[in-house]
Amino acid sequence: MLQRFAILSFLLGCGHVGGDATPDATTPTPDGPPTPDAPSPDAPPVAPVCGNLAFTAGPFLDAVNAPGQQDAFAGVSGDGRTLLSQRRAVCSGAFQLMLTDGLGVQVVTRDITALPGLAQIDGTREGAVTLTADGLSLLGVAPGGQRLALATRSAIGATDFALAQATADFAAITVAAPGLLNNPVLSADRLELHYQLFNVGAGVDGIYESVRASTSAPFPAGTRAPELEQAQFFVTAISSDRLALFLEGPDGMVVLTRARTSDAFANPNGASPPPHVPGFRTRPTGDCQTLLGTCAGGCLNEDTCTMGH
Repeated sequence: MLQRFAILSFLLGCGHVGGDATPDATTPTPDGPPTPDAPSPDAPPVAPVCGNLAFTAGPFLDAVNAPGQQDAFAGVSGDGRTLLSQRRAVCSGAFQLMLTDGLGVQVVTRDITALPGLAQIDGTREGAVTLTADGLSLLGVAPGGQRLALATRSAIGATDFALAQATADFAAITVAAPGLLNNPVLSADRLELHYQLFNVGAGVDGIYESVRASTSAPFPAGTRAPELEQAQFFVTAISSDRLALFLEGPDGMVVLTRARTSDAFANPNGASPPPHVPGFRTRPTGDCQTLLGTCAGGCLNEDTCTMGH
């Protein structure tokens, strides 16, 4: 069993997964730790945290993979110590929701699908749930698929998830049936939200975004993202400084960037294809020194792996 956890334990113990890009949230408020407000859009550009997008696929994480089953990677905390994935043994079946906490050199993976505190989040549908950067909350699509819900636990390693008061912050993010929400992504500072809308119709389906000025304000109704983003399927992550956007599309994982959070995302390669990173469902840790994602295709062959420079 110790060998099963060896790779991830080594990475966690040596600080190679995530580093210290996000603070250790051990004493959160009922809805998670406080987060800073947005920097001034007029502030001068700073060096982006994801300035180096040259990554190579690395080892698989045995601690979060089940042989012969589909493990769909769903989220990672900023420090890389907490992982969320969806698992199923039959390609057409419902998913189980699996949460992995790295507690020192010990890694614990739990099936949290049936926890009462997660009843307002549909973890059985692929892409319907993700993990917040502090590792304490799950943001997901509510049963039925027309709204979002946030569930929070008291500490890393705990399973006392409960519907958070901050769910009200997402009240404007809705769609009428038969439309469906999916693939929610919340920035580390909780000021920017990306999600997918589908099953409505041409010109409406696609990637949406919503930005608020402060965590004390609710998110406004989302707006359809620019056409450059619509060429991809959905957003998988936004970097901790909100200057790089990771998207999965027909040609795999691509990254769009910007100089300021007030700018629209653009292709840093201009007329050439945008930067690609390995895997799919790929997401960065807070310091963007490590990516995690799915590095094997074919449903029941899908497993989670790390990627480094």
